[in-house]
Amino acid sequence: MNNEKKLELLAPAGNFDCLKSAVSAGADAVYLGLETLNARRGAGNFSSEQLKEAARFARCEGVKTYLTLNTHISFRETGQAARALELAAEAGIEAVLITDPMFIELAGSFPELDFHFSTQAGIENSMGVQFASRAGIKRAVLARELSEEEIKAASRMDSVETEVFVQGAMCFCVSGRCLLSSWGGGRSGNRGTCTSPCRVLWKDARGAEAPRLSMHDLSLIERLEEIKKAGVSCIKIEGRLKKPEWVYKTVQLFRRALDGEAEASIHNELSDYTGRKQTAGYFDGQRIKLCGGSGRISSEAGKDLENKEDSASGTEKSKEFFTVSVSTTNGKFEAEVRISEEEKEIIHLPLTAVKKAKRGVNAENIAYLLATQNYQNAEFAGIEFDEPERLYSKKTANSLAEELSRIFHQRQKKAHDSTIRIPLRQQAKDTIKASQRNKENKFPLTREAKVNSVRADYPCAKQVAGSLYAFEQVVVENLELGKLSSLRKNWLAALPQVFYEDRIEYFKTLAEKARDNGITLEVNSWAGVEIALQAGAEFTAGPGLMILNHTAAKALKNLGAKEAMISIEADKKKIRELSEASPLPLSLTVCGFPCLGITRAKIDEKALEGQTLEDERGIRLKLEPSNENTILRSQDAYSILGSDERGIKVRRLCADLAGIKDPAKLKDAANRLRKGLPFTKKKSFQFNFQRNLT
Repeated sequence: MNNEKKLELLAPAGNFDCLKSAVSAGADAVYLGLETLNARRGAGNFSSEQLKEAARFARCEGVKTYLTLNTHISFRETGQAARALELAAEAGIEAVLITDPMFIELAGSFPELDFHFSTQAGIENSMGVQFASRAGIKRAVLARELSEEEIKAASRMDSVETEVFVQGAMCFCVSGRCLLSSWGGGRSGNRGTCTSPCRVLWKDARGAEAPRLSMHDLSLIERLEEIKKAGVSCIKIEGRLKKPEWVYKTVQLFRRALDGEAEASIHNELSDYTGRKQTAGYFDGQRIKLCGGSGRISSEAGKDLENKEDSASGTEKSKEFFTVSVSTTNGKFEAEVRISEEEKEIIHLPLTAVKKAKRGVNAENIAYLLATQNYQNAEFAGIEFDEPERLYSKKTANSLAEELSRIFHQRQKKAHDSTIRIPLRQQAKDTIKASQRNKENKFPLTREAKVNSVRADYPCAKQVAGSLYAFEQVVVENLELGKLSSLRKNWLAALPQVFYEDRIEYFKTLAEKARDNGITLEVNSWAGVEIALQAGAEFTAGPGLMILNHTAAKALKNLGAKEAMISIEADKKKIRELSEASPLPLSLTVCGFPCLGITRAKIDEKALEGQTLEDERGIRLKLEPSNENTILRSQDAYSILGSDERGIKVRRLCADLAGIKDPAKLKDAANRLRKGLPFTKKKSFQFNFQRNLT
């Protein structure tokens, strides 16, 4: 490589040993997290005092330190989040990686810190980078899904640096746009507790199972020259769950490449060491053959690595092992969780009869389900059944997994008090101070509550428009540009959650036409916010900018948003707390078929398009093409209508019917909602409403 511009080499530090490994291997900077409020809560991470020590150590070695605060923050966490910034400033941290809008509001209180948009913030085009500049963000970590040309387009602004991932594991869904783990058990990838559901086997309509959503590892070590020429400032290695040996070797290989050693030979060495099939597909503009069978490759180095490092769950914390014994002979489902000889927990669940075999799960299915869950610092070691031939309901199996997760989450919480105890400057206190409930948030979630806002797919909605006129608001997705002028004033035009450089001009034109016709936009990304602001169009914040706290609502309000959307992941307690303190009118999705993820990858089997995929936990997805992306839509209905939670008061109770592509079915659902009936006759799932979002 030539030396006209130096790329910063940014390495992961899941714990202090990994930090030392990264520094000794030649990293220019490291990124790390506290024991809470970061997207890798399963890593070893750092206490408050350890963070200060880590920053001192790195500084003495001439290495920068970046703190990750890249999760969605709940109402009760805002004080801790602000104190994490105070701690970072006191420790001499150079920059903080953020996702939640609340940090945009808080940034002015901490002028000594730089702020970087995490990849979780969904910066996938130059408009997102322009918004970063507007918000005072110094650097944006670009989405992993971008091609070389798209990276180049996003890296043109002098006022905002760009950073790209060059090595490590990849998610099937675009970062920040995935609810799969949360849907399956309340453990949110947006809050650092993802259980990696994309790595498990998914069954198609014919019953064939395969790891269809499991991505190959990213590796761009042979593309460093192109990355530098694209205008990128920093290259980043993923791996805060990795062991120190892996961090040292990988950072060392990239340092050698940056220092001029032939990249092709290093790539072979890197492939052997990481032990996984690797790809540069997105960077090269490819979207096929990126996933499926992403297990260890067969090489001696890879085999040796298996004994040293496990990327799915490897941490430096010592694990405790537990077993489960299930008894059903007394007509009840009783599970004894044995943690040690002296310590055990008992789980009691209803024993539901399974009338049809295809609707049940057997002992092997349950064992597989439990083995794929994240139990904090514990590891599942096996399960026994007193009736091993019996079939159990999927609900019972899922409830068992959720109860086990709850038990070990509480144990971890008791064992590690991660509270940041540090005085907070007055300006920050004033910024996060809760306001009174916005007067427009006056519609309670009661048993009698009715939907007053509907989300629909425009090509379908236009055919049954008469059935939608009774609703106070209609949000339409996939609107045709030429049809915007015919919309009613209470119909909103939604911009997508994810779009790339080639679609910017289209959405700019749509925003200008919306402004001229008095139509409100719904924006679902920071790029969408920038487009709306440049056009001078009125806008609300949709599910792509979903929030959990009042300071985030304040940030959106100060940017010009007229309304905000409560995160569909939220449990009822978090919903209530936000609704009581939000300065903005709020929308709450109360029923529908939600989008659980968005991907740019193409599953190789074309026959799967439009089919339903199902995993061992019973999550059922339909693959829904949407321009360059594919939406992973739940095939199971979600609804919290009929709940009696009068403390929850919002401006709009919304039905997400965008997944209904049949006009007759959309009309039927709309008519049922107008009459106060459930939108579908099928049984509905309450998502995290009655459980605890972690």
